[in-house]
Amino acid sequence: MSDLNGASTLRGRTVLALREMVLRGQLAPRKRLEEFDLSRSLGVSRPVLRSALDHLASEGLLEPTPSGGYAARHFTLEDIRDAILARSALEALAAGLAAKRIQDPSELEPARKLNAQLAEAILTVKHRRGRIHPATQVFQALRIAVNDELGALQSGLSDAVSLLRSGGRLGVITFHSIEDRLVKRWMKTEAAAGELEIMTKHVVGPDRDEQLSNPRSRSAKLRVAQKN
Repeated sequence: MSDLNGASTLRGRTVLALREMVLRGQLAPRKRLEEFDLSRSLGVSRPVLRSALDHLASEGLLEPTPSGGYAARHFTLEDIRDAILARSALEALAAGLAAKRIQDPSELEPARKLNAQLAEAILTVKHRRGRIHPATQVFQALRIAVNDELGALQSGLSDAVSLLRSGGRLGVITFHSIEDRLVKRWMKTEAAAGELEIMTKHVVGPDRDEQLSNPRSRSAKLRVAQKN
């Protein structure tokens, strides 16, 4: 989290700058972002910019475009209201729990009950639509941000390639569309620079037999590249 809150790294500062641009309406909604122009205006490399864009997409501030890349989301008044109410509800709940812990740590609810309380708070301001609980995406975004998963993935990819000899292959399995998009774009960038050759023309997923025997594999996506 220090990467974002304290903006102690270039990626963290880029995330903060882009987030402010989106919230201030400086990026046209639903219009594909020109990465070259953005990277120049922010003074960062394309890989750093892409990592920051992927992070903002995980927050729901950006959305993918049909032609690839990202665009700023179009926020309605209802979206803004829901976001404000959700944040207020979570802050109030967190303050109450923090006060309770200070008064008597032994009375803290187990983590499972805390998750249930958070889910209930989210449900009061974001109604269920379809089968997926509204809290699912919130918890997922919190996990990605707290663990800095996209930043770790970006660093891991670069480190992995540095350890490969010429002809060595790197296989990456992801379980989330944002992660897969980051890997796909990273491989394309490295291939354009002559560092890698992409071995999987299309993403590889589990066949029906594997999905039946291992349901958790359904969202798995494999991409492979070879070092030149």
